[in-house]
Amino acid sequence: MFNRGFIEHSNKVIYKTENKVYFKPHPCLQKYVSHYAISFSPQDINTKNNSDDLTIIPDGSGCFYYRLNNHQISNGCWGPTTKIVNVKKSKPGDNESYFFIEFLPGGLHTFTRMSLKELRDKRCLISDINQNLEKDLLDAILGLKDSDKLINRVDEILIKKIDGKHNNWLTLYSVLRRIKESNGNVSVRDLAIREYISERNLGRLFNRNIGINVKTYQRLYKINKLIKMIKNHKMNNFTYLSQALGYYDQSHLIRDLKDICFMTPKVISKSHDYYSETFKF
Repeated sequence: MFNRGFIEHSNKVIYKTENKVYFKPHPCLQKYVSHYAISFSPQDINTKNNSDDLTIIPDGSGCFYYRLNNHQISNGCWGPTTKIVNVKKSKPGDNESYFFIEFLPGGLHTFTRMSLKELRDKRCLISDINQNLEKDLLDAILGLKDSDKLINRVDEILIKKIDGKHNNWLTLYSVLRRIKESNGNVSVRDLAIREYISERNLGRLFNRNIGINVKTYQRLYKINKLIKMIKNHKMNNFTYLSQALGYYDQSHLIRDLKDICFMTPKVISKSHDYYSETFKF
């Protein structure tokens, strides 16, 4: 399993917390992969958790993960999520670590070549999607003794899996950029017109490559932006936040928050038991 010495002299770390370290992927992968991460069980036996569960905020992206516990290893693939996911927190003494490959919206499709609509809100083994990819990643994790060599090897594996015939990527990337620039406040019709395709074809493109439709993705984008603003700027004025994010009024923001996260603004502004990806939005 990984230990903290595994990353002690790394030159590839872009951010770290007490129990998690983030790594940037190769430039050739940065349209598809948000980041890699290694997480550890807490060291302090006196660490107090508010609950045993951690709530993962959906981001419509997906990830691969490998879990190492003593001499046991398991893996999984999360498809694009549209609802919160509750997972068990690691506790001091669990002696476990994780390696994550966190994809950007549309990135997972590049390496699975399957319609992500089939994986929406589902979890499976990586081998169920691509046995060769699962074996290559496992060999890298088990065979390398420091984080920089691991990241270089994973970069190499994924770069070789990129399909140069992915003709729809330029259109998808352009649409995602326009959604980001508008803070998620642009109509499907306008997006389709600007890309010279029909609304129906744009919907098919999203369902196949991202796993969700355009409007659902925009709602997830805005909720993740909301949570980032709450966490980074300690904001809890939801009237201001609803205006900043382009909602018609505060009630529409609250409705999205309840539909997607099953939380009220009061709960999410005070809770520390949720996690949203720092580098995706």
